[in-house]
Amino acid sequence: MIHPFIRACLRPHVGQAIRVAGWATALALLTACYGALVGPLLRALFGGTLIWPATVRSVLPPAPDAETLRLWLPALLVGAAILKGLAQHRHAVGVADLGQQVLFDLRARLHRRVLDLPPDAVARIGIADLHSRALHDVDAIERWAVQGTAIRLRDGAQVVALLGLCLLIEWRLALVVFGTYPLVFWPIARIGRRLRRAAGQSQVAHAALQIELDDQLRRLSLVQLSGDVDDANARHAAANQALADARVHQVRTRALAPPLNEIVGAAALAATLVYAGQRITNGTLAAEHVLSFFVAVLMLYQPVKGLVRTQAIVEPGRAALVRLQEVLSLSERLPSGGSAHGPKTPPEVRFMGVDLQRGERQVLHGIDLHLPRAEITALCGANGAGKTTVAWLLARLLDPTAGEVRIDDQALGDIEPTAWRQSVGWV
Repeated sequence: MIHPFIRACLRPHVGQAIRVAGWATALALLTACYGALVGPLLRALFGGTLIWPATVRSVLPPAPDAETLRLWLPALLVGAAILKGLAQHRHAVGVADLGQQVLFDLRARLHRRVLDLPPDAVARIGIADLHSRALHDVDAIERWAVQGTAIRLRDGAQVVALLGLCLLIEWRLALVVFGTYPLVFWPIARIGRRLRRAAGQSQVAHAALQIELDDQLRRLSLVQLSGDVDDANARHAAANQALADARVHQVRTRALAPPLNEIVGAAALAATLVYAGQRITNGTLAAEHVLSFFVAVLMLYQPVKGLVRTQAIVEPGRAALVRLQEVLSLSERLPSGGSAHGPKTPPEVRFMGVDLQRGERQVLHGIDLHLPRAEITALCGANGAGKTTVAWLLARLLDPTAGEVRIDDQALGDIEPTAWRQSVGWV
């Protein structure tokens, strides 16, 4: 089942997504063709007449002899290789193109949302953290939404095609092989949940290191002047070590899946060898059928391994999606409303009993302020006293929770906000 967010990402590009799916299907069928040609190739080399599998013998024409096989098999092998190479190329290019379109949409969507956030919300999240979400997290979501989905579709189609080939060749052998594979699904699902948590911790640690580095570079001259270099190095080292630990934990979790898949695959192959050997000995199974079957089973290993490895793409993408949606779902918006024209000359500004509350925090309380017309007024105070917040209110980047800002005896909330902001000089 496709995640709703992935459907939303792919919906604007449904044509491209269908083409990618078409090339994936063609690639799967051509992969199965390779497996199907191995048995006839054996018969062509060693002579005799090919025997069709019993499941399809009644619907196929008489099987060709070894001379006919030697004549046509080389051309069929080369033709299958050319078509498979074309399908691989077109699939890879289609996935890359679709991925860049989704990346563009995601970044544009996040950028539009950030531009509509009030400045205190941006300050609360942190510029470096927003950088991390717009670049690192969005990349992880795209890998999940496009590359992960494409790999699952491509490798899933190959598994279905090769499984179908195995069933056509000898259904009893197929039951022996594929009866063991469901054993791997439950532990892989457990590993996937652990990988999602590990990926989320890695993304948080990545953002924390970026925030620390951004803060130190912005205050570099102050750090150097204050002699605070050792403390700055210690904070950076702690954030750097936290990211390294999180990355190692993520890799350690991801590395559990491939050995588990390989062990189950080896067990399935061993069971098939035992059963096929008995069937060949008692003459109920042709050697070319066994060879084609084993080639199909061996070819199955790669797409099954690819499906398991998609956990390393899907789970970081799911964790990144949580961080992206934290920003996209914020209720805060720049103030809107008001249609009146602002003053054409320098105005007189009054703050009358202005309160500002953000969540549970009271930022300003009962502010009364008079800024006379055409005079320079300096607003002084300690860090965190509210100077910048007053400036944001004056520019109507925020609206007061209570009280009123008046411009020449006109409520600031009645003035068209975009034109008013454009008339405010900000140095």
